[in-house]
Formats: sequence, C-alpha cells, structure tokens
Amino acid sequence: MTAYLIGSAAGWIAVIVTGFEILLPYLMRRVSTSPPPALSQIAASTYLERMGPHFWLGYLLVAVSLVHTSAVMGDPLGHTNPEGIWAATGALLVLFLQVSFGIYLQSSSAPRRRFVKRCHFWGMVAIAAFLVLHVALNAA
Repeated sequence: MTAYLIGSAAGWIAVIVTGFEILLPYLMRRVSTSPPPALSQIAASTYLERMGPHFWLGYLLVAVSLVHTSAVMGDPLGHTNPEGIWAATGALLVLFLQVSFGIYLQSSSAPRRRFVKRCHFWGMVAIAAFLVLHVALNAA
C-alpha cells in the first residue's frame, strides 16, 4: 500500500512538473522580448542562461518519473490498463530522448540547432499526448 501511495504521489508530481516544464521556456521567452528593467541582472543575461531552471526541471522530471515507475511495478501494475502502461512507456522513452536533445541545445554553437529544437518541440508534444493518454487510462 505504501508503494502505491508513493507511486501515485510521484505520478501526480510528475504531471505538475511536466506542466511547468512545458510552460517555462515560453515564459522565459516573454521575459526576453519585454523591455529590460533598469539595473536588472535578468535583462543582461542571455536566453540560454535564463533557461537554467528549465534544464534542472527536466532532470527532476526524469528522477520523479523513475520513482513513479519503480514504485508502481509489481502488484499495483496488475490493476491497470495495458494501453495506458504502453503510453507511459512511450512517454518515458521520449523523455530520455528529450534530455539528450536538451543537453545538445545547451551549447549555443551547436550545429543543426534549428533541427534539434524542432525535434525537442515535437518531443514535448509527444510526451504531453502520451501523458494525457496514460492519465486518462490509468488514473485511479
């Protein structure tokens, strides 16, 4: 029962962190296009420097997702929809791919940056779709 509660809590925390993770780059971009306030360190920083919280939330999301996955394996897994489990598996695989794209994009001089950014965007769309499907099929 404790494993189920830990897994459930970690799963819902992962859903919330995913929402913040998706919104954060767009919020950071809005900050960069607004007129800079006087004497502000944020205005002087580059877009990549301001993306630090997005990078760390991505790593946190992987850790929380792995806690959720490991906590619900076993007995709780037997009471779930198999299609929802496949959706969660797809989301986890794309999440690992997203981390590798994100590490690549942290370098401002990376070649083929535009292509990798597009892949990173569509990976985000895929994770969101898999996550909605997983929650719809397996939420208690």
